[in-house]
Amino acid sequence: MSTQAVGVPHVHARAELCSKPITDNGRQIVHFQGSTYVMVGIYFAHAPGNGSNGGRNGHRELFYILRSTDRDAETGGLD
Repeated sequence: MSTQAVGVPHVHARAELCSKPITDNGRQIVHFQGSTYVMVGIYFAHAPGNGSNGGRNGHRELFYILRSTDRDAETGGLD
């Protein structure tokens, strides 16, 4: 799933589908679906299909909010 925020594309990816984050010049870098991204945020979301187990204390999955490293090359780094 992806979304547009102020003209900058972001990808919301389940953490388990990404590589382990590595730090490069203070940025958290991950690989997802064959591309390299900068991690700009994280959040927990209820796992889909939990039915009655998906209540307030139900299982949650970790998601990363990712931005393409191509944008860093265009702008010369982070904003």
